[in-house]
Amino acid sequence: MKRGDASRLASDQWRIRWIIGFLLAVFLLGGSGRADVLSLAFLRPIAAIAFVTWAAVAWRTTWSEARGPALILLATGLLMLLHLIPLPPPLWTALPGRDIVVDTMAAVGSKPGWMPLTLAPTEGWNQFFALTVPAAMLLGVIWSGRAAMRPVLIVLLGIIVASALLGLLQSIGPAKSPLYLYRITNNGVGVGLFANRNHQAMLLACFYPLLAVWASTISGSSESQRAKMTMALGLGLAVVPLVFVAGSRSGLVLLLVGLIAAFVIYQRPQQGFSARGDVHSRRIVSATVTGTAVIMMVVAALSTRSAALQRILQNDAADDLRFQALPTIMDGIWRFFPWGSGGGSFVPVYKMLEIDRLLSATYFNHAHNDVAEVMLEYGLPGLLLIVAAVSGWAWAIFRLWNARRAAGGRAGRTHLYGSAGSAILLILGLGSVVDYPLRVPSLAALATLASVWIVWALASIRHRAASDGNPSSNRLVAGLTREI
Repeated sequence: MKRGDASRLASDQWRIRWIIGFLLAVFLLGGSGRADVLSLAFLRPIAAIAFVTWAAVAWRTTWSEARGPALILLATGLLMLLHLIPLPPPLWTALPGRDIVVDTMAAVGSKPGWMPLTLAPTEGWNQFFALTVPAAMLLGVIWSGRAAMRPVLIVLLGIIVASALLGLLQSIGPAKSPLYLYRITNNGVGVGLFANRNHQAMLLACFYPLLAVWASTISGSSESQRAKMTMALGLGLAVVPLVFVAGSRSGLVLLLVGLIAAFVIYQRPQQGFSARGDVHSRRIVSATVTGTAVIMMVVAALSTRSAALQRILQNDAADDLRFQALPTIMDGIWRFFPWGSGGGSFVPVYKMLEIDRLLSATYFNHAHNDVAEVMLEYGLPGLLLIVAAVSGWAWAIFRLWNARRAAGGRAGRTHLYGSAGSAILLILGLGSVVDYPLRVPSLAALATLASVWIVWALASIRHRAASDGNPSSNRLVAGLTREI
């Protein structure tokens, strides 16, 4: 190996270690969307330092390689900052929906001064600083380069399996077990590395498109490939009942989406050379089958007493309240339209508008419908950002599907990662209709990683099309399949 190649390899390995370390920190410390969790006191400084460091070395590369995700993040940050700029009293009082605040202040003999657009400035700043995690992930993934894709994929699969097993142990143990990482959580069910059962179920659903990519790109001897395929199948089967352990009904629907995505993404890997008597491969097969059987038996025994499984079959008062509160939220959207009530203001605004029959000892921390909550807080600009993100995702799906069809159903390595990224965004996007996964640091980082994989896959398609002159030519077919 030449000295230059060795130096480049060492640099790649160093970058891969850094992005993997950051990914592990995000999932270990960023499993809750609440602003008052202690772990954020560690995670956000780490993310801020990573952001500044990676911005110094990778900003231009990020802007050229991932302009779409960068623009979405930049526009989101600027919109949040605009909501925090103090406005003069005549302008502020003229904003839609502020009359209720002006009347309240007048009742106590006070007048509004210079005030920001948001009705909850503290929470608005919290939302702004929450962007440090996905922003750092965007820069870090670009800085680490395409060489980090497979190591990051393997680490992600390991994180998801670890979260699934932790969720299983949480379900088996007492409801107040020390295995729960967060004080305010769904006790009695398997939440894994999260505070919320729905977020755990969404992560498990994302496991399947990631597993499909890994299974499509395995290499080695024929015996080794068969062993790895058996291991992939065993892991896939083992995770299915662990979604039930999470006790999330929406998670079951997203599990189906993940399984369908895995079926679409998977393609048979290139056949390896034959190797007789591969003892290591046989051990992998035996361990996988045994482990899957054990997990299945544990979950079957657990099902007789599991609060999680009982919840799936019973009505949930919290879920009913979400649907009952939706008309109130819609009323707030139109009351504050088109500029919104301001970033982070959902809780105080909902309290102002809450109808008497929905009053209870608990409070709504989120709308559990992020589309509605974004429209309430950020109005028309927030809605336009959502439309832009969804449009970009749909366009990417169209390009990826056409390129694979033009290549005779075979996809290159980068293309497979892009397809998995599209599936992950679909799962998290659908989850946002009934919950708030993208407000959780770890899932926001996962969505950012998925976005980078998509833009890399699209760049690969454009490169092949430019070099071949015709995207549907035989040379493109060879080029896409050569990446495997």
